Amino acid sequence: MDSCIKSFDGRTFYATDFCCCPHCGATEIKKNGKTKGGKQRWICKGCGRTFTGRSGTILFSSKLKTMQIKKIFSLLIDGSTLRQAGHMANVSLQTVLLWRRKIEKVRRIKDFPMLSGNVHVDETYVNVARHGELSVKRGVSKNKLKIAVAVDDMGH
Repeated sequence: MDSCIKSFDGRTFYATDFCCCPHCGATEIKKNGKTKGGKQRWICKGCGRTFTGRSGTILFSSKLKTMQIKKIFSLLIDGSTLRQAGHMANVSLQTVLLWRRKIEKVRRIKDFPMLSGNVHVDETYVNVARHGELSVKRGVSKNKLKIAVAVDDMGH
């Protein structure tokens, strides 16, 4: 199924508008009040299920604050150890391990949608521990994992 998100707020990590239901793909959706935190909820007229701006993403069911998630991501990308990332983001080691597993799971997905039209691509390099040892080297080395991200004009 294609992405149902029309617009995404990178500051709060919430989708702000949908074009279809993330559960069944029906296009008949309407606003359905707000959550306790003041975030918009939607309801699908097709399947009757409700959803929020994080439904269908790796951020779904996360109780962390946005700044903690950003801090974990940036520390892991910068090559910090898991313990350091947990300490700096004020979360447990198990939480950092969970987020690393979530990121790895998304990275392994093979069914990416086909991009068309104007495609915008960006890349970054992440330090990866080899054989239990993390040595930060300058430049591109075997300890660097290249991550590429692309989005087209349709938001895929």
